[in-house]
Amino acid sequence: MENLQNLIDEKKVTPRVLALLQHEVLDAIAARWWGNDESDLVSDSNASYEGSEPAQAPSGEILASGINIDLKTREVTLSPVGDKPSTMAADIAAFGKILKDALAVTPTANKRLLSIAEQCISGGFAGFGHLQLAIEKRVSNSIYIPLIFLIIILVTLLAWLNSGQLFAK
Repeated sequence: MENLQNLIDEKKVTPRVLALLQHEVLDAIAARWWGNDESDLVSDSNASYEGSEPAQAPSGEILASGINIDLKTREVTLSPVGDKPSTMAADIAAFGKILKDALAVTPTANKRLLSIAEQCISGGFAGFGHLQLAIEKRVSNSIYIPLIFLIIILVTLLAWLNSGQLFAK
C-alpha cells in the first residue's frame, strides 16, 4: 500500500494514481456517508436525495496522509484523523484540496480537474453525487460529439441522394 501523501511529496502522482483518486478514493470518502452498499444510496433510512446527511455523521478529518492506495489491486483505505464529527461539505473540500495537491505535482496540467478541485474547496458542490457527475462529465459527454457529427453527415447524404432522385425523374 502506498500512502497518498508520500506519492504527492515524492512527485510520483501518475495518471493511474489520478484515476484512482477520481474514482476509488472519491467513492471511499462518499462511502463514509452512505456505506459501502450502493443500495444505501436509495434507501429511506439513509436519505434518498442529494445534499442530505445521515443522522450519525462520520468522525475524523480526511487528509492525504490518511489515504493508502494499493496500485495493483486498486484498493483504497481511509484513516480519518481525529474524533471531531465531519460534514459532507468538509469532506468534499478535503477531497478538493487533496486533488489540487496531487495535480500540482503531475507533469501535465489538467485544467478541468483543477477547476473541479477549486469548486470542491469553495463549496461549489451540494453533495458527492454532483461531484461524481462533474468528474465523469468528460467521459459521459464525449460520445455525443461523434454521434452528432455522424447524424449530420447521414442527413446531408440522405438529402443529397433524395435531391438527385428528384431530378432523375
